[in-house]
Amino acid sequence: MRKATPVNSYFTTTDVARAWDCSSELVRKLARAGRLPTAATTPRGTRLFDPRDVERVRREREASAEE
Repeated sequence: MRKATPVNSYFTTTDVARAWDCSSELVRKLARAGRLPTAATTPRGTRLFDPRDVERVRREREASAEE
């Protein structure tokens, strides 16, 4: 079982887009497709992502770009 991550350490869509130097729309597209798991959603609809998932997907995207 995964350890709980404190709420303030989750990434928003904008945080992920800035970290990856891509658009927020790409992050939302990956989340909708299930490739980037959404850890939680706020009452206002903001997606929150676990930093470990963000890093894993970043590495996967970089590896596929190198092929």
